[in-house]
Amino acid sequence: MDQSCQPGSRLSPNPLFRLSPWRRGLVLTLLASAFFAFWGAVAKPPLNRIQQENRQPGTTAWQLTNPADNRQIEGYASLTSVSVGGDIDLFVNTQDASYSLNIFRMGCYGGKGGRKVLGPQIRPGVQQVTPTTPPNAPEVLDCHWTNPVTIHVPSSWLSGIYLVKLHGTTSGKESYIIFTVRDSRRGDLVYQSSR
Repeated sequence: MDQSCQPGSRLSPNPLFRLSPWRRGLVLTLLASAFFAFWGAVAKPPLNRIQQENRQPGTTAWQLTNPADNRQIEGYASLTSVSVGGDIDLFVNTQDASYSLNIFRMGCYGGKGGRKVLGPQIRPGVQQVTPTTPPNAPEVLDCHWTNPVTIHVPSSWLSGIYLVKLHGTTSGKESYIIFTVRDSRRGDLVYQSSR
């Protein structure tokens, strides 16, 4: 039988308590350091700006409910992409006396697909001239449209795909203008969108 388990015998103290006070402090400091190092290794890294943006409340209002089917309302942007802090012109053609303009950033947003960043803005309708085709380049249309809506891209707009939803107030017809907001961050991936 083990002598330490016989009646009347004393259990030997824990080896940690037999150490001198400064050695005990050293052991406890090392244990605490190991715990915090382990916790730091398993803790989730902080969310980046895009992940934080995608956690904001979204909306499905970006979706077209009555798409234009005969050029009732249409438009294009002066640029395919614009830097944060830059300006972009939006040209619109419609027979409606006025139209509304809303801008959405596309993203996850809890599965809703977009978040409104601007609007609604009510604008007077403009009937633009019909685009012409140059004789030496039949695949090119020259739109000499006037009266653009200039949008300044604030620093709060993160890089991504943006939809301008146009809604004719008389016809109820809708269409999109699409553009990209870019910034100067370096990235591991490049995404190219076609128009």
